[in-house]
Amino acid sequence: MLVTTPIEPDELHISSAVIHLRPERTQEVARTLAALPGTDVFYAHGGKIIVTLESAATITITGQLDRIAQLEGVLATTLVYHEIALPEELGEPVCS
Repeated sequence: MLVTTPIEPDELHISSAVIHLRPERTQEVARTLAALPGTDVFYAHGGKIIVTLESAATITITGQLDRIAQLEGVLATTLVYHEIALPEELGEPVCS
């Protein structure tokens, strides 16, 4: 049985991840990732992609990582940073 903790509606989850993949798939996977909502690609070269993920819930971040791991050519996804911020700390509205 999955038990989840309710999140505050005012939270913003910001994460970064490194994706290792077959080098010949780097640009194609980077384009796919760039099209995902809440995902920004900051580096894509030689079998490594670095992204940031933003969401209103941790479960969405983990879901994004799971989907990324299923893309053809992806060998591993590694979460390297995760922060929970309040909108007033950032001075911007919460993403959905």
